[in-house]
Amino acid sequence: RLLSSQWSACVTEFTGSTIVISYDGDDITSHVLPPSVRFESQINAVPGQFQMTIKDVAHTHSFVTGKKVTLTVDGTVLYEGFLPQIGRT
Repeated sequence: RLLSSQWSACVTEFTGSTIVISYDGDDITSHVLPPSVRFESQINAVPGQFQMTIKDVAHTHSFVTGKKVTLTVDGTVLYEGFLPQIGRT
């Protein structure tokens, strides 16, 4: 959804679409809790932001700041950015 110079979406808005969330080239979609995901993209050299909660019970992922995160919907990249910080609970 375009809102002037800002685009914002929650993955639950794309019902019926194929959604892929990647971290450093790896598909992590099945580990992401959908209600927690938010992506926001802006223009005019203003950085966007994203937020998500990952459920990694087997501890198979090791997240590092600076790696690329991508949101792809139906084969089209809608967001691409870099992981700025990591929080663990």
